[in-house]
Amino acid sequence: MDKSPEAFRTISEVAEDLDLPQHVLRFWETRFQQIKPLKRGGGRRYYRPDDVELLKLRAAGIEEALLARLMRADAKSAEAQELAVEAEKIRRRIVALAPNDLEALADLSVAIAYRLDTIRGEPGFFELQDEQFSIDLSLHERDPTSRLFADNLSWTYQRVGDRVWERGERERALSYFDRSAETGEAALAIDPKSSVSLFTAAAGHLYAMHADLVRGDKAAAAQHVFRSIELSGQLLAREPEHKRGGAFHLRAATFASGFIMDPDDQSPAVAVLERALAAVAGNQAIVENTAYMGFPYFDALVSRVILALYQSDQATALSRAAEARSLVERERYASPRSVEFSGGAASISVLEGWSAFSASDVDGFKRAIERGFAEGRRHAESPDRRMQAATEVAGRVREILWIEGARITDAATLARLAEMRAWVVGEYEKEIAEAERAISDSASVLTAKAVRARLLGDERLADEFDARLYFSPRSSYQQAAGGPPESRNK
Repeated sequence: MDKSPEAFRTISEVAEDLDLPQHVLRFWETRFQQIKPLKRGGGRRYYRPDDVELLKLRAAGIEEALLARLMRADAKSAEAQELAVEAEKIRRRIVALAPNDLEALADLSVAIAYRLDTIRGEPGFFELQDEQFSIDLSLHERDPTSRLFADNLSWTYQRVGDRVWERGERERALSYFDRSAETGEAALAIDPKSSVSLFTAAAGHLYAMHADLVRGDKAAAAQHVFRSIELSGQLLAREPEHKRGGAFHLRAATFASGFIMDPDDQSPAVAVLERALAAVAGNQAIVENTAYMGFPYFDALVSRVILALYQSDQATALSRAAEARSLVERERYASPRSVEFSGGAASISVLEGWSAFSASDVDGFKRAIERGFAEGRRHAESPDRRMQAATEVAGRVREILWIEGARITDAATLARLAEMRAWVVGEYEKEIAEAERAISDSASVLTAKAVRARLLGDERLADEFDARLYFSPRSSYQQAAGGPPESRNK
């Protein structure tokens, strides 16, 4: 046995170089008391560097620091990449030292998943992903009664489904999204008391919802989204400040409100959103960190503004719009992802304009649309983001013109709306032309062309662009969620 000084380290020496939260260090200290130490002079406790328990604790600490960065969309930073490499290296060392420890192999799969987040689009990505998928499939097959293995496989189905879709294997990707929900439910059935599995199943149903939307099966999609709301709601009842649970609950509620939206009675959709907003009201990770997991709190607020405007509830619309606007302003200075808020800011401007139009201020409506286009130009740092922001404006305007046009009988006002439509189309076409010079035939440009066609009332042309978007190798499954026209129009 190697007894040289460098073969041993004290707890403080092991922890010295790690910038970890205090509660993690306290966990280390407690856990170390359960590890039989090797003793050397002076009664000091020393541990071998290849002690599996010590390595597991060190990997867990590194992964906690890494996960915090991943949740802030900081996956490509040098710090995140270094942490991911180190965590994976330690997990592989543990598996080599304890080859019969199946949970250690499951932990390696998670470490690989974190590493994949930091190297997406780089050489070796797909090979590493195939290894992770193989590990999780094997573990679940070896022990289908393990909740942990079922949980891990559910998440892996989602991750692999994303990448398989990008490679053009659409049906295979959709089947993986379906299996994510099925495997999440299997994990929950193994241990109904597990908060982890509640969250896993809730997330899996959202992915299955997207799969059914791509297929054009809105009834099946609605079943998945309401199951997701049910499960994430149970999770928040147990753990009101569960960060990711709160984000997924809001996301599911936003989709659900759209599914049950009735132009003649918005109250059921409003109730879904209000319950979800109330459920996360004390969840600081959601309310204070709006960018967390893709702005779900902001999206829910915007949906509530839209429903209030449908109801002609100006007081609620303006209140929610003001709250959403304040989030936009805060995130511009606080979040590295503030560029993604360019579309949100543009959307809020148009909704504020809708409120002005409802008060018979047509000129105020036009000024708001101008602000919306300007928001996208000013804050979108890439042609793709700028195109998405412009489409947010055009899509909202089309919706407003459709709703308000159905309500108005005054010929003069209808003529003003027609002028407004022509002006918006002209501004939108300028944005499309500029984007085409930089990102021709991208998913965002195809989407824009479909929206422009619908603004002009040309549904046939819009369907053609929808079909191109659906089959484009550059579109995500979310962007193709309407399905090909023949499916969507059934």
